[in-house]
Amino acid sequence: MLVVQFLATAVWDSERDTYRRLFERISPTAFERSFHSWLSSLVEDLGAQVVPIDGKKFNGSYDRNQQQSSLHVVSAWGA
Repeated sequence: MLVVQFLATAVWDSERDTYRRLFERISPTAFERSFHSWLSSLVEDLGAQVVPIDGKKFNGSYDRNQQQSSLHVVSAWGA
């Protein structure tokens, strides 16, 4: 059982580090522009009138050594 817990933790840490590195490289301004453009295309192409948005914060993803804020994920759906 201890091996399973260790492996699960190792995989999660690896994935978390990968996501952290990815999001550190994304320009917030460029992301905002792209996200807005994508939402606009949903409204135009699909005739969506409501776009529910959901956000999540990854607990424990704050990097104290580099003073990086927690990772966040945003999901949007055309309805």
